[in-house]
Amino acid sequence: YEPGSICTKVCFDERCRQLFAKRFDIPLDNIRTRRDILMNHSRQWGEFWAYLCDEIIRLHVKAVSEVNPTIGHAMYGYHLPFDNPQATANQLFNSPLDTRMNQKHMDRLLLSFYYTIGVEAIEAMDQNVRHLDKPVYMLPFMASTFPIWANNFPDDLLLSPAAMRTQVHAAAASGATGIIPYHGRL
Repeated sequence: YEPGSICTKVCFDERCRQLFAKRFDIPLDNIRTRRDILMNHSRQWGEFWAYLCDEIIRLHVKAVSEVNPTIGHAMYGYHLPFDNPQATANQLFNSPLDTRMNQKHMDRLLLSFYYTIGVEAIEAMDQNVRHLDKPVYMLPFMASTFPIWANNFPDDLLLSPAAMRTQVHAAAASGATGIIPYHGRL
């Protein structure tokens, strides 16, 4: 489940506004419009959507587990800058997958490191391994000839063999459970 940047795009109807107002104890009169919410309550709106996405994930896991109770669950998500609360809030507003919440439904977390390399990858992996309870796997992006992906990545983000070794070392040094290189297509 990958919701993308839904926080600014969907569900500003009466029902969602009522649920939002109740969850954060905000007078309904203060959030009459999309603009009211996004201009004055963006942090709470991101948290609200993280909660709703977590509920969707919970229901997916419940449905799958009812069919096969022995199956394991893994979630693709994004590393979060947990040591910087404002940066975390901003990232959740842009993509409301809060792995701290989502991990309670999962056996392992598969975190995208497509755009994160070098020292930034080491610091991000350190933070995520430290703040999350479930096993964490790094998913670095390898060089790809798949046209849709290859055109979206500048040359400095396509991993050479040496850069891939750096990503492997970053994951290992940070205590990640493993690494799953992604080549741009399933």
